[in-house]
Amino acid sequence: MALLPVDYVPPQVGTQAATEPKRVAKQEKSEDRVHPRGGVIGQLVLVVGAWVLYSMGRSFSGQDISAAVHRGQTILRLDDDLGFSWVLDVNQWALQHGFLAVPLSMAYASLHYLVTPLVLVWLWRKRPAAYQSALWSLIVMSAMGLIVYITMPVAPPRLLPGFAWMDMLRVWSDYGWWGAGASAPKGMEHLTNQYAAVPSLHVGWAVWCAWAWHRSGGRFARRFGWLYPAGVAVTVVLTGNHYVIDVATGVLVAGVACWFTPRLMARAGAYLASRKTSIELPTA
Repeated sequence: MALLPVDYVPPQVGTQAATEPKRVAKQEKSEDRVHPRGGVIGQLVLVVGAWVLYSMGRSFSGQDISAAVHRGQTILRLDDDLGFSWVLDVNQWALQHGFLAVPLSMAYASLHYLVTPLVLVWLWRKRPAAYQSALWSLIVMSAMGLIVYITMPVAPPRLLPGFAWMDMLRVWSDYGWWGAGASAPKGMEHLTNQYAAVPSLHVGWAVWCAWAWHRSGGRFARRFGWLYPAGVAVTVVLTGNHYVIDVATGVLVAGVACWFTPRLMARAGAYLASRKTSIELPTA
């Protein structure tokens, strides 16, 4: 029989095992609170800079108006062939009812300017670990749309001559801050490109918001967050600013950007981490 020292204390295996998950959870929580480098100022510079470049890039598109109108006519006929000709009837009906037309116009002119940056702020404050991949997914998606706007400008339904589509925002502009140039404020219509219908980044950004909520939000956001892009899709079509195909291309662009970007960033991060580890290892 083995003799034990007088001051011997048996190891508390159960207590150690019980505290280990708490330690791991605390470590994961602390890692989740790590913000990207540069802080708030650095991220503001990045976001504002990306927006300025995007806006400047849009101004270079839409130079060939005749080609943009021709593409719009082709897409509208394709919409009709796919069975969406009834959307025009809904557009004309909604135009006659201010209780519907004014909220739709306000939603088109404001939501993408408000909800998208608010989601970014929410991610920064509540889900820092998901913020950076979400931001770069948004930037990649906007860059994809910008390339199409510059190379293949498309006139929206409201700017097609000889068609019955009406510009809801123009008709009801007396009730809002917008003028005759899509969602641009009155007097600033010349600063926006009106021949950037395909893809609909109104829809793309809304899909991005729902995707961010689904990844990082609570149960309510995961269940009902997708109602937001659905509502935006209805709004952009009924106001005469986009075709049904625009909605589909906006969803496609958002899906590609939101699927590939986080995976590419994760692979790049793993590669850089492995390189750093191999450099730090002492050589024999």
